[in-house]
Amino acid sequence: MAGFARKLVRQIRIDGVAGVLAKVPLWLRGHCEARLDRRLGIATVGQVEVADSALLEPGHDHLANAVFYAPLQFAKFRRLIRAARPFDPEQYTFIDYGAGKGRALVLASGLGFRRVVGIELFDSLCRHARRNLDAVAARDPAAARIELLCMDAALYRPPAGDLFCYFYNPFDDVVMRQVLAHLEAADASAARRILIAYSNPVHAGVFDSAGFLRLHHSSDGLRIYRNRRH
Repeated sequence: MAGFARKLVRQIRIDGVAGVLAKVPLWLRGHCEARLDRRLGIATVGQVEVADSALLEPGHDHLANAVFYAPLQFAKFRRLIRAARPFDPEQYTFIDYGAGKGRALVLASGLGFRRVVGIELFDSLCRHARRNLDAVAARDPAAARIELLCMDAALYRPPAGDLFCYFYNPFDDVVMRQVLAHLEAADASAARRILIAYSNPVHAGVFDSAGFLRLHHSSDGLRIYRNRRH
C-alpha cells in the first residue's frame, strides 16, 4: 500500500490532480480487462507494436500493412455479437482475421460456433495465442477445436458454409481488399450467408463499396455487414 501511495504522489506531481483523475477510467478498464483475462486463464492484455514483432520476424510480404496488436475489450465483443443478430452461431464458422493473442477466439468458442478459426501473421503472437488456447482447452473441450493458422490473411481462402468474419482493424486497406476479394469469390461460388463484424472500422470504405454486401448495423466504432443473399 505504501508503494502504491508513493507512485500516486509521484504521478500527481507529474500530471497534476486533474490529469490523474482523467486516467482513472482507463485504469479501471484495464484492471477489469486483466481480471476477466485471469478468470479465463489467459493473458491477452497489452499492446504489441508492429515494429516489435518485425524485429523478430522480418521479411513478411505485408509487414508494412499490419497494424499494432491490442485486444478488443470484452464488453465491446459482446456488443458486437448482439449487433450482428439475428444469427445462429451453430451454423457459422467464426474467422478472426488478425487473431493476435487469441482473446476473440476464446470468446467465440464459448458461443457455440460450428468452427472457430484464427488467422495471424506473426509467429510470436501465434505462439502466445497457442499458449492461451491450450490453457483454456485444459478446462473447456470446445477450445481444443479452435484452429489457429499462422499465415498472411491475404492468402487465406475461407471454408465452405456460412461465415462470421471478425476484424479489429488488423491491417490496412491494401490487405483488406485482398481479403474481401476472397470473400466475394466465396459468396459467388455457393449459396451461403456471410456476416462481417468490423470494429474500429478505419477502412470501412472497402466494405461499403462492395456490391455483394449490405450494411446491417452502424454505430460508434462498429459496422456489421451481411451479404445480399443473407
